[in-house]
Amino acid sequence: MPLSIKHLLTQTIQQTPSADNSQPWHISWADNTLSLSYDTARVADKTFPPNSPAILLSIGAAIENLYQVACQLNIDIDIDTSLYTECENPTYFKAHFKQSDLDKPITVDSIPVFERHTNRLAYTSTPIAEDILAVLKNLTLGTASLRIISDKKEIKILGKLVQKASEIRFKTQEINEWLAKSLRFGNDAEKTKDGLDVATLDLPPGGSLFLRLIGNWKRMQFLNLLGTYLTMSLIDSAPVKKAPALIAITAPSNAQGIMEAGQLMEKVWIDLNSKGIAAHPYYVICDQLHRRKSDAIPKGLEKKADMIYAETQQLFQFNKDKELQMLLRIGTPKKIAKRSQRLDFDKFCSGL
Repeated sequence: MPLSIKHLLTQTIQQTPSADNSQPWHISWADNTLSLSYDTARVADKTFPPNSPAILLSIGAAIENLYQVACQLNIDIDIDTSLYTECENPTYFKAHFKQSDLDKPITVDSIPVFERHTNRLAYTSTPIAEDILAVLKNLTLGTASLRIISDKKEIKILGKLVQKASEIRFKTQEINEWLAKSLRFGNDAEKTKDGLDVATLDLPPGGSLFLRLIGNWKRMQFLNLLGTYLTMSLIDSAPVKKAPALIAITAPSNAQGIMEAGQLMEKVWIDLNSKGIAAHPYYVICDQLHRRKSDAIPKGLEKKADMIYAETQQLFQFNKDKELQMLLRIGTPKKIAKRSQRLDFDKFCSGL
């Protein structure tokens, strides 16, 4: 059965990537205007807070999705982000669609936005074709820009930075508790339609059981005394070290810059997937850089965070305005990855 245009546009937001598939937004429709806000009641204390860079990246990706689908449907769209202010339940933007009847049914054969997905599995070592990378090399969006990293030495440097950042991550209570709340085992992913389905992860034998084990923070603290955080950071960073290429998305660390980084990330991601190239987002370096800036690094790990900052600055030669906002591992996938579930409309949308 064909969807209405309004349903299709809602589904466009539904396809947006988010931290651990938390889908932290609420959509409300009023006539031909869509408003996107943070769903505090549903996701508070389960994922990043509403004004964090991780959330703003997702908001930027949602904006890009709407622009692409509206363009494909030949609908004029006006997105206003000026309403956004830091608060507990912010409205990130309002999107007004300049078409009289958004309730009419529509059939569309292929929409690239809906083909974008995360592939956390192994990639081949085959270099990515130069003609694919050439299209991306000078791509910018507002204040956001990207850098393609295919030099093996630089890839190893970034892999080691991911490893160091992951060491902090696995010793941070807040992140561990968010992960425990987001993990979905077995049929739970089908039931809840959110969270991080362990079937989408490239886990070694017994990996699922181990993830259950470390969900308890006191247990994780004990295991960390035995060096568990070191082992997990090695596993986490290994795919980056072996990646055929990486893409670094950079932008100023203000709300506009981070949203534009999210838009650019999504634009590149959609394009790569449409050409058969897989993508896997790594946010861990960026997260520790933002936590360092806000004095949220666990006690005793500040020097390691300072080292990550210094080495990132040296590698990218950032000026004072630009910072790393996302790292994508890209390559030709060895296997087709299972796709994450998405919430039903009634869980995140009103006025439809």
